[in-house]
Amino acid sequence: LRIRTDDLKGFRKILSIKKVLYHELAHNVHSEHDNEFFLLMRQIERECNELDWTQGQGLVTGGPTKRTMDTSLFDQTGQFEGGTFRLGGVPIEPAEGTPKRDLAARAALLRLTAEEKEI
Repeated sequence: LRIRTDDLKGFRKILSIKKVLYHELAHNVHSEHDNEFFLLMRQIERECNELDWTQGQGLVTGGPTKRTMDTSLFDQTGQFEGGTFRLGGVPIEPAEGTPKRDLAARAALLRLTAEEKEI
């Protein structure tokens, strides 16, 4: 599938890419452009359109469904609290104005394994 335009300055439209994909998938079963080929290609296109998660809400393979969200799970303040964390560790709070070089060195030291620390 070619995603770039012929002049390599842009991208092809997603619908065009999808249509070529359906065409090529149908060729996996039928090599000739006969009636069976076009029936399969249309079936593939129809199924893909039915399962397109960007077109609607709550789509599942068995058809549309209605889902309710538990809004109590959301942070009601609307604020995002970020930070730097180490998996399984505690947050790392860099001092204000710490040079990036020092932060990178500190992060590299934290990644050292026990064997590397002995060296």
